[in-house]
This record gives sequence, structure tokens and C-alpha cells, in this order.
Amino acid sequence: MAYFEDLTPYSYCKSFGPNHLNIGWLSKEYPYHRGSVSSKFVYGLKQLCKVPVNLCRGHHVCEFCIPPDDVIPRDHAYLWEMGRAGNGEIHVPGMGGVIYVAPVMVFHYVVEHQYQPPEQFITAVENWLEAEARHGR
Repeated sequence: MAYFEDLTPYSYCKSFGPNHLNIGWLSKEYPYHRGSVSSKFVYGLKQLCKVPVNLCRGHHVCEFCIPPDDVIPRDHAYLWEMGRAGNGEIHVPGMGGVIYVAPVMVFHYVVEHQYQPPEQFITAVENWLEAEARHGR
């Protein structure tokens, strides 16, 4: 997976225009902001990640997690990778026509590695969750 700084124009798979912004395209080569987030945000993010878009044929395994070679046999590595891999994106509408684009790995990064996305993204996810609840979804 590629690294992109948060809130920069999205350009990974397709070019959507300047209103699509990167969120959560992390790499162990670059520091990222850590901190706590609300349970409402985590729940909304989890729901969004259940229906990814722009699926790719391969998948990316978390660079921050280290597989325990002494515990998991090589031919069962896929079991360890469950929950630590992703192959799609989520697109979250924000204020002013902005669309935040994040890899589905963003949920893992938030929950397991304390990644704290920019406040605008957190607000967009929480607003999306509220809108879904108003529509009975």
C-alpha cells in the first residue's frame, strides 16, 4: 500500500479531483498522529469498513504488526493476517463537498495502533453514522 499524507488530494487508484482527500494511508516509514477517539467514531468507522469500494485484487498486510514466526506456521499465516489486511477503501462525505478516502485498514490502525485521524474526518464519520440512523439503516 502507498503512503499519502492526511488531507492531501487523493490519487491512489483513480483521480477523482481535488475534493477527494487522503486519510489513513499510513506507513511505518512516516510518523502519524496518535490519540484517543470516541466509541461513536470507532463504531461508525467499523460500519463503513464493512462495505468497501475500489477493491483491489491483492491485499495489504499491516506494516506495524509483526507476525510471530514461533507461534504461527508459515502455511497458516493467512489466519494471523485476518483483521490485519485490507484491499479496499471507504469514501466518507464531509463538509463543503469534500470526500475523505481511506483504506479499510484505517479501522485496524485506529483500534490497534492508536492512529488519530484529523478531526474533520472524525466528524464526517460521526455525521455519516447519524444520517444512517435517521434513515433507519
